[in-house]
Amino acid sequence: MGLIHNELIQKPSAWAAADFVDNESWIHVLNDTAKAEIDQALAVANQCGLSTDKLSVENFPLPTLSTDLKQHANELENGRGFLLLRGLPVERYSDEDITVIYYYAHLGKNEPALSPIFSFHEGKLSCRYLRQYIELAHDMVGHPLSRVEIEAFDLFDSIMHGEKLRIDMMLEPGDLQFANNYMVMHSRTEFEDFTEQDQRRKMLRLWLKMPNARNLAADFPGRNGFPAPLEGSA
Repeated sequence: MGLIHNELIQKPSAWAAADFVDNESWIHVLNDTAKAEIDQALAVANQCGLSTDKLSVENFPLPTLSTDLKQHANELENGRGFLLLRGLPVERYSDEDITVIYYYAHLGKNEPALSPIFSFHEGKLSCRYLRQYIELAHDMVGHPLSRVEIEAFDLFDSIMHGEKLRIDMMLEPGDLQFANNYMVMHSRTEFEDFTEQDQRRKMLRLWLKMPNARNLAADFPGRNGFPAPLEGSA
């Protein structure tokens, strides 16, 4: 059993909603140079003819924007844990182009596994919590949650959704939202979509491990989403 961490964490990751009143420093607007560079990188990627899971930095070169992306990676790992890139003109791209620009993939294992929700390792507190998946995994292995566990999750949910610890953001077309899954818990509210297919909401999700990602404790292994579909499966 791991030790209980009982010292106050005083780092940028320990923020509260009040810290961002009249403060949108977490929003970074792409300038014309950055957008032109993305267009050029897209042309290189399309010329290579590779599927999105085969693309690399060599196939999608961002010589100037990559400097900003390194700073953003540091903010995600060692800072507040979230940011938003705004201003990409998605209306001029095809669905295939958008997929290349935004890198879409879910990889993982088929079977549920035991793992703690919190982990403090090498000076960093990590958290991984998605209640629906936890409940589903317990159902799959035939081990329902106990009353105490349900009460603990209910308490955690009430704290997590409280206004003091929550930031609401309205995403605009073309926005790229980044959040460190081990630092920030994130979800979306309900929305009403268009009935016309070409007007419907389109969202691509990428689970990305950054080069500067934290080391995880042995009893807190990484989780990378859903498994890729098998060959020939629907």
